[in-house]
Amino acid sequence: MSKNTNTFLLWKDMVLFWGTISKEIKLHEHPAIQLVFGINHPFLHKNNENQWVPKYGLLIGASQQHECDAHGQPIFSLKIDSESLLGESITQQLTASNPIITLSKPFSEYFDLPLIQQLIQTGDHSAIYEQITRFFKSEMKVALHFAEKDPRIQTVIDYLKEHYLESVPTEQLLEMAHLSESRFLHLFKEQVGIPVRNYIHWCRIQHAIKSIMNGMNLTEAAYESGFADSAHLSRIFTRMTGASPSLTMKNSRIVQVFVEE
Repeated sequence: MSKNTNTFLLWKDMVLFWGTISKEIKLHEHPAIQLVFGINHPFLHKNNENQWVPKYGLLIGASQQHECDAHGQPIFSLKIDSESLLGESITQQLTASNPIITLSKPFSEYFDLPLIQQLIQTGDHSAIYEQITRFFKSEMKVALHFAEKDPRIQTVIDYLKEHYLESVPTEQLLEMAHLSESRFLHLFKEQVGIPVRNYIHWCRIQHAIKSIMNGMNLTEAAYESGFADSAHLSRIFTRMTGASPSLTMKNSRIVQVFVEE
């Protein structure tokens, strides 16, 4: 792997960014759970008193506003689908009661840094996935189990997973769930952790990343992923990740990884 090449690894339930971003990350929130480390040095995190504080790492719950400054230094930034087995377990056992958790030790004390670098270089992505799940099980003491969702909300989620690229009117979702608008919007956010429109946007952003991986430019990926144009994609991407897609994916290689259950 080239020294200046960033790497995206995409699994079915998480996305790992390993590399550097040239600018600080703006205040943002995203539907995914995030685990972020400075690989060689602490990065800066703005606290509730608007002060920049150095951090080795953070575990950030879904839809929690945060702002970090790690520009110019390599970072490990993992986004975990909040509906996945791991994501739901992290939410239940950790971030529901403590939305932003400070990790007190450097990355190299949680992970074998030379090994991770070697695994990225050699393309052993299943082993990287195993290292990540081992971290949550052993270091964070997460026991993996799903929370039971309201079947009406689960019906909507199942539908959106297949149709998120389409224009889906709220009225259609209300009919599907047999709920009033206010009750549906409240229950969806309560059960999933994010508003329904944010959920759709996040699905589309993941699709856009995969489209770019397959050789599309930003404009083509935007249309392919259900956005009005590249500006719309960039606006939503920046709001939900803190950085523009062009900045995040500059000098990046993107690898889609399939991991067996």
